[in-house]
Amino acid sequence: MMTQLLKDYPNAAPVHAQMGGLLMIKKDRAGARREFERAMALQPGAVDALNGLVALAIQERDGGRARIGSLRRNASRSAASAAALG
Repeated sequence: MMTQLLKDYPNAAPVHAQMGGLLMIKKDRAGARREFERAMALQPGAVDALNGLVALAIQERDGGRARIGSLRRNASRSAASAAALG
């Protein structure tokens, strides 16, 4: 079902974020990261995707803190850009 949604809506950030969540459940961290990052590229500041990336970073033993810091900075920039637009 999700693969069909991805085919039907390839540019929908929420669909990619949901797929990332499903891949996390399946323990496919690389696939989950790919989907969360795709969602963020499509919709900077997408909360579900950001939460998924933070969850992945917390699960990682090395580099998790640096990655969370990077995610925070990117989210802050996205929020500032959204506020400036309107």
